[in-house]
Amino acid sequence: MEILSLNKDISTKEIYEKLDKQYGIRISTAQLYKTISKLIADYVVTKREGKYSLNVLWINKMKIIMNNVEETYFNQKEFSLLKDGEQFFFYATSKIDSEKTRTDINAKIFMET
Repeated sequence: MEILSLNKDISTKEIYEKLDKQYGIRISTAQLYKTISKLIADYVVTKREGKYSLNVLWINKMKIIMNNVEETYFNQKEFSLLKDGEQFFFYATSKIDSEKTRTDINAKIFMET
């Protein structure tokens, strides 16, 4: 999925080479064709003139789902982003305060890892 998200209109050969060189994934061409065929059947990928791209309708559907995930998990007034066993809670007075604090905490956590 990452390869297709970064490369529009890509051939099977290009996908195969990127899987091997960039991700160290070695699969047979038959496995690759089977996987791509399944993605086409599920309307995730489209094929045009021997090139593959993500289906725009699927992208829009995923965008809606990710917006729902973000709304559910990140726009809460109370949440914890610490390691297992650690807790820190904050209460925001507004969505803007909540987002700024979440961003600051995420930056601190990622800088420490």
